[in-house]
Amino acid sequence: MLSFPVTGARCRFASRAHNQGSCIFPCRCTQGCDIATGNCLNSGKCIRDHPDNFQWSGKACQTGNVAYNKKASQSGEKTNIYSRSYPASRAVDGNTDSYLKHDHCAHPMLNDTTTTAWWKVDLNGTYRLYSVVIYNRNSNIERLDGFTLSVGSSSQSDRLVQCGTHTGRVASSASVTTSCEAVGRYLEFRRTRTTFQSHKTGLCEVVIIGHRYITCQHCPSSSRCGDVTGCDACEPGKQQPDCKKRCDDKTYGVNCETPCGHCKDSSPCDVVNGRCSNGCEDWYSLDDICKTFIPIPRFDTSARPTVDVINSSAVVVSWSKATNIPSALEDHYYYVVWLQVDGGTKVKATQIQHDVHSNRFESYITGLVYNTHYSVWVEAFRQQDKKHEGGSHTVDAIFKTDCIGRVTVVCYVRFRDNLHHISILHV
Repeated sequence: MLSFPVTGARCRFASRAHNQGSCIFPCRCTQGCDIATGNCLNSGKCIRDHPDNFQWSGKACQTGNVAYNKKASQSGEKTNIYSRSYPASRAVDGNTDSYLKHDHCAHPMLNDTTTTAWWKVDLNGTYRLYSVVIYNRNSNIERLDGFTLSVGSSSQSDRLVQCGTHTGRVASSASVTTSCEAVGRYLEFRRTRTTFQSHKTGLCEVVIIGHRYITCQHCPSSSRCGDVTGCDACEPGKQQPDCKKRCDDKTYGVNCETPCGHCKDSSPCDVVNGRCSNGCEDWYSLDDICKTFIPIPRFDTSARPTVDVINSSAVVVSWSKATNIPSALEDHYYYVVWLQVDGGTKVKATQIQHDVHSNRFESYITGLVYNTHYSVWVEAFRQQDKKHEGGSHTVDAIFKTDCIGRVTVVCYVRFRDNLHHISILHV
């Protein structure tokens, strides 16, 4: 069986018959499809990769084999060893090889010559059908010299309605296409002859050309709808095409087109508004449905605090704000000023909340020892739900408190790179 990969917005026209998830039809135009109308773009035509059997046509060239890999059953499967050895599923396995030794054919059988052999497939949903292509097996016996096709919403044969018939013989290893325009879930193939050949039927593949049939009863009143394209738009929390199914665990909103945020423990978000009921993953903001990341704050590599001496035991440390802090998330950030005495153990001198309206911050530090060397630096942190995580820190400033005099205090503040001389009035 051919493979029909469909991705992105064109998934609206993808086919479940080819394991494309919840998609509807494959876009099989040579130049791609208009995702709104399904028409072929750039005067493109339908891909003719299997023209004799699949007959691609319609919007987005969407008509395809809807029987592939579906659940099938047949007569004789419980009583006839031949039918058990060649089960009904082999007629929908995608392999049209007609040689018996390759074991790709189904064989519905009966022992009673007064009845006829049958084969049935459950399409697992309602489909609009157009035609059925049946591949005969390689054999001297004419096994397809008369049959009917019936369709309906029930699996019971007496409740199915005939949609097509074939009366001529089908040659060995040949195929026959029979018109069968109907809407239903089940299709039944049944022999019409009661001769010996009618009990030895070989179905090497049954290809049903059609598409998913969509009802409009769940579409919003403002939405346009068709049995091919489905609802033009669904209410928030419901999926296209028929607006019956809720959004999956990872999407929400109109047509389920919006991905959920980073909900805690990968829990699903609300399918209507996207809110995470259990909160957010670490470092994501709940204010915007867990989609805004709280980044680690950073300082420029050359950033260094400024130290202004007040007296022999107090200084004012000031610094420029850290970068990459979002203005709407300032409550998640603060600064810690670290102080180290003569290369000893560092201590936390002070902590200041970040303010989005300030470009520069300062901290008043007291209790310093006269004529002592100090190192001071600032580290930016982020916080959320009592969790703390540090970012980068500034280069440290090294100074010595050395203030002499009673009226006029002369302070020498020695940094690593230069020397500042400050004269202040002693009070």
